[in-house]
Amino acid sequence: QLLLTQARSDAIAASAAAAALKATSPLNEISSSMTLGPGVYDLSSINLNHETLTLNGAGDYTFNVSGGMVFNTGRVVLTGGATEANVLFNVTGTKSVAFTGGGNDSELHGIILAPDAKVQLSPGLIVGEIIGGLDISIVSGAKVQGVEKEKKQHKVPDTGSSLLLMTLGLGFLASAKRKFLA
Repeated sequence: QLLLTQARSDAIAASAAAAALKATSPLNEISSSMTLGPGVYDLSSINLNHETLTLNGAGDYTFNVSGGMVFNTGRVVLTGGATEANVLFNVTGTKSVAFTGGGNDSELHGIILAPDAKVQLSPGLIVGEIIGGLDISIVSGAKVQGVEKEKKQHKVPDTGSSLLLMTLGLGFLASAKRKFLA
């Protein structure tokens, strides 16, 4: 139980730290389609009814939401270098986060941090994470899809030493061949 108690404490601390960030936008609610750039947004609610919130640009996005979040065939999509790991929906109140609509037409890319609110996917798609302190309801067809860590390809720089070693190796082989045939 100690491990779970620590995880809950960490979630509450992360939520408090995000809530303490100073807003960088005067926007106070999202209820229609729009495009936003990186920043901190203090919102009373997010209510996307057949609307799309587009997050465009690399950087951090923090949405501190004091009320509820409702996605009725609503979507949060990422473009221009925005990544799920840099998008946080911090639900600071106790109102539910609810996804509804046919299939997985309600979609969110990012992390939902809701230490004191219920999260209901009936159904919906979250590409990212849900960190919740109360009920998380997932009905048939709903999906929480994790995000793979970027696969980094480590390239070893060649400063020309490979060409030198190849030349020396061929020279060695030629010399050995002459000695062997002689």
